[in-house]
Amino acid sequence: MSSLPPDPAAAAGILPWERRRDLDPFHAFVETIKLFVTRPDEAWRITPERGGFESPLLFGLIVSFLGAAVSFVYRWVFVSPWIRMFPPAAFRRWGGVPWWAMGRRPSGCAIVAWPFAAAFAILCGLFIGAAILHLFVLIVGAARSSASGFEGTFRIVSYASVTSLAQVIPIFGGLVAFVWWIVLAVKGITRLHRATPGRALAAVLVPIALVFGVVVLCAVVVFGLLMATHRGSSYSL
Repeated sequence: MSSLPPDPAAAAGILPWERRRDLDPFHAFVETIKLFVTRPDEAWRITPERGGFESPLLFGLIVSFLGAAVSFVYRWVFVSPWIRMFPPAAFRRWGGVPWWAMGRRPSGCAIVAWPFAAAFAILCGLFIGAAILHLFVLIVGAARSSASGFEGTFRIVSYASVTSLAQVIPIFGGLVAFVWWIVLAVKGITRLHRATPGRALAAVLVPIALVFGVVVLCAVVVFGLLMATHRGSSYSL
C-alpha cells in the first residue's frame, strides 16, 4: 500500500489548524489531532509561537467539549448501572446519588443548558490553567528565552487539550489523558518557550505535586476529624 501524501499545511511548516481558512476546516482539525497523537514533536515544531488566541482557543474548546461529551456518555452508559447496584443510603453522606447515575433522563432545560455550561467551564479552565502553568514557567525560569510569553503558554494548554479525547478509552481514559497531557505540555514548553527539557518538566510537575500535596493534606485532616468525632461519640455512649 502506498503511504498517504503529507498534509499540505504540515509540509508548509505550519500547523494545519492555523491554516484552516485556506484548507478544509474539518480536514485541518483532524490532521492537527493526528499530528499531536502520532508525531507530537513535529506538531509542536510547526506550531507558531505567536499568532493570536483565536486558533488555539477554538481548538481547545472543540476537543475539550468532545472529551467532556464522551465522558458524560460513558458515565451514563457504563458507570450508572454499576452505581445503581448499591442502595441509595450508601450515598446519602455524599449528597445522594447523581441523577445521571439513577438512570433518569435529564430534563429539557438540562439538555439545553449543558452545552453552554460545559463550554463556559472549558473556557474558564483553559485561561485559568494557562495562568497557573505560566506562573510556574516563570518561577522555574523556563521562559528566559521565550518570545511568546503568556500567549505561548495558552497555546500549549489549548493544543495539549487534545488529550481529553483519551476519554474514549474505557476505565483508564482519565489516567491516559493525564499522563499524555504532561508529555505534550513538557514538549510544548520546550518548543514554544525555547526552554530546556528539565525546566519544562519542572514547570509542569511542580504545580501538579503541590495540588496533590494539598489534596493529601486535606484528606488527612478530614480523616482525623472523622476519627476524632467517632471516638467522641463512642466515649459519650
